[in-house]
Amino acid sequence: INAAGGIKSLGGAQIEFVEYDTQSKVDVAQSQAEKAIAEGAIAIIGNSASAASLATTTVAERAQIPIMVSGGSADQITQRGYKYTFKINPTIALSYANTKAYLENFFSGDVKLKRLVHVHEDGAFGQSVNNNSYAALAKDLGFELVAVPFKTGSADMSGLISQLRRESGEALVFTGYVPDAITFVNA
Repeated sequence: INAAGGIKSLGGAQIEFVEYDTQSKVDVAQSQAEKAIAEGAIAIIGNSASAASLATTTVAERAQIPIMVSGGSADQITQRGYKYTFKINPTIALSYANTKAYLENFFSGDVKLKRLVHVHEDGAFGQSVNNNSYAALAKDLGFELVAVPFKTGSADMSGLISQLRRESGEALVFTGYVPDAITFVNA
């Protein structure tokens, strides 16, 4: 776009990408979005954490700046009626059909799904997956759902693992961010 003369509707303005680290923290994400807008941003792209995305989309909406959420999955990111918020990845509600088909296929033989343990981070992402996907699947497919939230960013999940050893089920699913998944698997 820059080589072709820039953004024509903005008088040939050149695109410049400026990086702001939100650290996937709500307060930092909000202040970084405010800083970017104060420094002249005309659009925002990013956020992998749903809670951070909720904060930055509110800031962008107030400033009437388009924001493209590239990773946040919580359904409420796009369900608040904001005109300037867009998402690349599907919402949790849209992934429901795929998860349902997977569970129906996986548990179609001798092993029936009676109880599913859902380990999820306690923020907007994990709550959205639990409440808008697995809870509905439990109702539709007739299994019991055991929701086990954990604090995202936990350095030690040995207590969580001890709790899970007391739960029984045919399947366990995990919803969290990559660092949490690594800590979980290591524990």
